[in-house]
Amino acid sequence: VGMVESPNLPWWKAMEGFWLVPGGGLEGGDLSWSGHWDWTRDEKQRAMLLKARDRGASVFELFSNSPMWWMTRNKNPAGNDRKNCLDDNAAPRLHASYLATVAKKAATDHGIRFDSVEAMNEPSASWWSPSGTQEGCHLDRRAQALLLFELRRALDATPGLQQVRVSGSDENTYDEALESWEALQPASRQTVGQINVHGYQQMDGAADSSRAALYRAAAKANVPLWNSEYGEEDESGMSLAANLNQDLFLMHPTVWCYWQFLDETVGWGLLRFDPDSATVLGPPPGKLFVMAHYSRHIRPGMTMLRTSAPDVVAAYDHQSSKLVLVVTTYLARRTTRIDLSNFESGGNGPETGSNQGAGRLGGVGGGLWRSEP
Repeated sequence: VGMVESPNLPWWKAMEGFWLVPGGGLEGGDLSWSGHWDWTRDEKQRAMLLKARDRGASVFELFSNSPMWWMTRNKNPAGNDRKNCLDDNAAPRLHASYLATVAKKAATDHGIRFDSVEAMNEPSASWWSPSGTQEGCHLDRRAQALLLFELRRALDATPGLQQVRVSGSDENTYDEALESWEALQPASRQTVGQINVHGYQQMDGAADSSRAALYRAAAKANVPLWNSEYGEEDESGMSLAANLNQDLFLMHPTVWCYWQFLDETVGWGLLRFDPDSATVLGPPPGKLFVMAHYSRHIRPGMTMLRTSAPDVVAAYDHQSSKLVLVVTTYLARRTTRIDLSNFESGGNGPETGSNQGAGRLGGVGGGLWRSEP
C-alpha cells in the first residue's frame, strides 16, 4: 500500500521524511528495527536550520504537522475523512519513536540540540481532510494524552534526550488549548514540559480570559508557555501589534512566533513570495517593520516588565542596564507619557526565549505605568 496524496497539497508543502519503510503496523511493531532511513532527504530545510544556528539562533523546537504517511490509518498525511475529519489518524508509538530518532540525529550529526519536541499541530481541528492544502492530523484529547506519554517515553529512552521538553498541544485557539490542558489527567500533565498555543483566536470570544487562564496554568505547572504560531492577512501590521501586545500583557509567553516570514498569500507573510520561482514579490508590507519594532529591540533573555496597558510593552536588559519600550499608537497622533517613578530594574517577569526555557514565570517586582495628557 502506497502513500495517498491530497490533490490540493502544493509540492512545496509536502514534507520529506527520513524513515521510509514501515517498521511495524499501526498497533505497534518492533521499534528496534531500523527500517530504511535516508538522512539525505529534506536538504533545504536542514540547510535553513543550520544557517539559523550559525546566525545566532539558540532556541530550537522540533515539531510535526503529521506523522509519516505510513503511520496514519488512511496512509494520507493531510488528514482523514471519517467522521467529518474527526477520526484519529496516527500511530502514537511509531510517531514518537520517529521524532526521538530525528532529534538524536540532529544532535549527533549537526550539533542541533532541540529544547523541545512538539508531536502535533492543531490536533483538535476539524479541517484535516484527505483533500486538504497542507499536512495535518486530528487527535482527540485521549489520543493526545497517549501521544504525549509515548513521546516522553521515547525521549527518555534515547541517550542525551532526557532533558528535552515535550510540548503540547499547539491548538489553534486559546480556548482549545485551555480545554486540552484541562482534559489531561495529572499523570499526563507530568509528561508536558511546555505548553504551546497558536494565536488565531486573536480578539474573538473569550480570548482574553483564556490568555490569562493559560498563563495561570503554565505558572502553576511551572512550565514555559509559547505562542508558537500567529498569523493573519492584515498587511498594515496593526492587527499583529494588537494581538502581540495582548498576548504579552495577559498570557506572558516566553516565546512568540510569527506564522511564516515568507508566504504566497497577500498579507499572511512578512514578505510575499512566489514558491515556483522562489522570488520575493513586491515591496515589504508595513507588517514587516511593525514586527521589527519588537524583534530588533526586545532580544532573547530580556526580562518582560508589567505595564498598566497592553499598548506599552517594556523589556529590561540586565547586562546592559537598558530599558526597551515599544509603544503602539495604532496610526493615531498621540502623546504617551511613561511614569518611571515606580520602576525597579531587574523585575521578576517572564523572560523572552532563552536556553533557560521557562524564564522567570513568577510575580513582577516593579513596573511601568502609562498616562496620557
